[in-house]
Amino acid sequence: MHSLKNPRALVCPPAYFSVRYAINPQMAETLSEGGEPVHLDGVFKEWAGLIHFLARVGAALRFLQPHSSFPDIVFTANAGFVHAEKLFLSRFRHEERRGESAIVHEYFTERLGIPVVVLPEYVHDTEGQAHPVFFEGQGDVAWYGKYLVCGYGIRSNFHGIVEFVGRTAVPCVTLELVDEHFYHLDTCFCPMGNDILWYPQAFSTEAQEKVQELVQRTNGHLTAASAEDARHLACNGLYFEPREGYRVLITSPLSTKLYFQLDRLGIRVWQNDVSEFLKSGGGNRCLVLLF
Repeated sequence: MHSLKNPRALVCPPAYFSVRYAINPQMAETLSEGGEPVHLDGVFKEWAGLIHFLARVGAALRFLQPHSSFPDIVFTANAGFVHAEKLFLSRFRHEERRGESAIVHEYFTERLGIPVVVLPEYVHDTEGQAHPVFFEGQGDVAWYGKYLVCGYGIRSNFHGIVEFVGRTAVPCVTLELVDEHFYHLDTCFCPMGNDILWYPQAFSTEAQEKVQELVQRTNGHLTAASAEDARHLACNGLYFEPREGYRVLITSPLSTKLYFQLDRLGIRVWQNDVSEFLKSGGGNRCLVLLF
C-alpha cells in the first residue's frame, strides 16, 4: 500500500499530450468537434497546479520522460501497480498505448531499481482455450484498507485482474464496470480512508452491492457523485492524510453540494481544473502513479 503520508508519485510532463485517436467516448467526442482539441498552455497550467498540490502534501515526485509517440503516457496511473516494492506492469487493451510499457519498464528497473513483474499475454482455461490478459494498473486497482478493490469489464478484464491478484496474496474485491464513459475504476471510485466517493451507475448491480457491503465492514461513509460531477471526473481524485487528523482530496472542481458533503466528512477539497485533460477522458488521479 502506498503511504497516505509522504508518498512517492510518478508523473510525466505533458509535452506531447494531445487527442490523436479515440479509445473512449470522451476522446471520440473531442475529435468529432474538429479544430485544435487541446491547448498546450492550458494543459501545462493544469498539470502545474496538480504538481503544486502534490508538493503541498509532501509527495516525493519522480518524473517520467514524455514521448512524442505516446500522448497518453502522461496518465501514469495506468502504467502499472506497485506492491511489495515490485511494479506489476500493465498490459494495455488498446494497441495505441501498448508501447508505453517498454518505457515504463526501463524507467523502473534502470532509474528506480524496482523489479518489474510482466503478466502473461494469454492464459488458458481448463479446456485449453486461450484468453487475453488486460490489466491497466492503478487505473483499475485501488487500496481500501486491507483490500485491493479491482475494476474490470472495459479496460482491464477479469483474467487480467485474476493474474495480478494471484501474485499479491492480498484480499480482493472485484467490481464490474458497465459504462464506457467510466472505463477505469479510478474514474468512478475514490477511497478516502474508510470513506468512499463513487458514481454508482458506473457499476453493475452486483458490484454496487459489494461496495455497500465493503463500507459497512469499516463503518465508513459512502458518498455518491451526481451524473454531472461524475462526468467531470470528481471521483478521479487523490486522497492523502499528510498529518494526523488532516484529510485532503485533490480533484476536479465540484458542485457546491458535493463540496459541502465532503467538507462535512472533514475532508479538505483542493480543486484543480483539468478541463484540457478531460478532452481525453482523464483527470487528476489518472496523472499520478502512487507507490
